[in-house]
Amino acid sequence: MNIETEQVPLEEFRKLSPGVRHLVLWLNQQGFKTTDSGDGSNHADGMECAVPHPMVAIVCRAERMVDEARRLKVLLEERGLVFKADGPDIQASYDPADDSAVIVLMNVLSEDARL
Repeated sequence: MNIETEQVPLEEFRKLSPGVRHLVLWLNQQGFKTTDSGDGSNHADGMECAVPHPMVAIVCRAERMVDEARRLKVLLEERGLVFKADGPDIQASYDPADDSAVIVLMNVLSEDARL
């Protein structure tokens, strides 16, 4: 992937956790707006606010949340991921207090999506 021409600036790309770095780039290329991510290593290194598993958070318009979660699932399935009880997980959440929507992709590393 040529990160110089993509939606994630090179300096930000380098700051991403290595295990999800290319996944975040790919998600942005697919039109998703990622806001937070990690591969679980920061939690293992003592960062208490980090989650202990890979995750990428995506924000979207509230009225598009379900469609975007479904689109994400289809795109990942096209890359060979199989969604099952102990595998990758997508959760979508809506907060009426500020009309925000977040989709969280969990337990997927860049290599899982062949990136």
